[in-house]
Amino acid sequence: MSIPLYVLLFVYGVAVIIFIIFFAVNIYHIVATGTFTYAATVITTVVIALSIAVLVLTVILLRDTQWSQMVTLWGSSSGLNVGF
Repeated sequence: MSIPLYVLLFVYGVAVIIFIIFFAVNIYHIVATGTFTYAATVITTVVIALSIAVLVLTVILLRDTQWSQMVTLWGSSSGLNVGF
């Protein structure tokens, strides 16, 4: 079974969207409950900074990827063989 590599990019995109939704709910709860403590602010700032760093690093590492490359999951055929 072979799939194009860009399918994995779509899966990663869905995971990023889910993360953004959870993060938005977290920010909403901080604002709605009025828990503007120093710790909440620091932790939220660190999470935002790390999230941005991961996204930037992902873009840097994946920008030269050939997304039309086929990935073989099971069996043997031409393409990138990851095998299980």
